[in-house]
Amino acid sequence: TPLPRAPQENAGSSCFELLGVDVLLDHRLKPYLLEVNHSPSFAVDTPLDDALKSSVLADTMALASFSRDEVKLLRRLGRGRVEPAALQ
Repeated sequence: TPLPRAPQENAGSSCFELLGVDVLLDHRLKPYLLEVNHSPSFAVDTPLDDALKSSVLADTMALASFSRDEVKLLRRLGRGRVEPAALQ
């Protein structure tokens, strides 16, 4: 089920911010938030680092992107205002 969308002033435009979260797990796997980074590093040093960061970026883009149906609707309606209800 899609999540409800907030009303948009400029439907067809979107932006997002990807934050880095550092978490420490104790021996019982209880998480402790250490810090939140507003500009996380995407440099990779190891194959595991590469796999993890590539996956995070791919998942983020999939979540932030319009669906195929939304893209078709936006193209059909042109640059004019798109009512949020039309995108659901």
